[in-house]
Amino acid sequence: MSIVVLMAMIVSISAISGCFGGAPPDFRNETEKYDLAVQQYNNAKTLYHQGNYPVAKAEFSAVIRHFQDNKSVFETISKGNYTSKEIYLSKKLVNNADQYSYAAAFYRDAADAAARGDKDYAYAIELNAEEFDQAARLTYEDIREELLPYLHNWK
Repeated sequence: MSIVVLMAMIVSISAISGCFGGAPPDFRNETEKYDLAVQQYNNAKTLYHQGNYPVAKAEFSAVIRHFQDNKSVFETISKGNYTSKEIYLSKKLVNNADQYSYAAAFYRDAADAAARGDKDYAYAIELNAEEFDQAARLTYEDIREELLPYLHNWK
């Protein structure tokens, strides 16, 4: 099991446990988890473009779960007792999680088709993935500027 999949599982479990009566989610920690999900997505995309389709497919499946968990947490934050800026950013991250999830789903399906040897179909699916990928990346670049004060790793 790759380290990225293991990280996603840990983050998913911690996100879910916070939604079942635990302490309310910490915005700073959740933004860092989201940033890790974006890194995991980029790693999966690299695997895809390197032709490592079976691993890329598994990584994209993990990424989709990760973004859906993040979306759920940020939906909770956007309705909770947080600062107006945290609520505003949470709503933007909910939409961005959907964009990344759609891109990851298309890439996962393209990886599956490519692994089966159907390169033409994989390419057609990849074109859809690239559209969502571009939208997700551009949106996250804008959001990330506003998130920098919340991130410990200030890249």
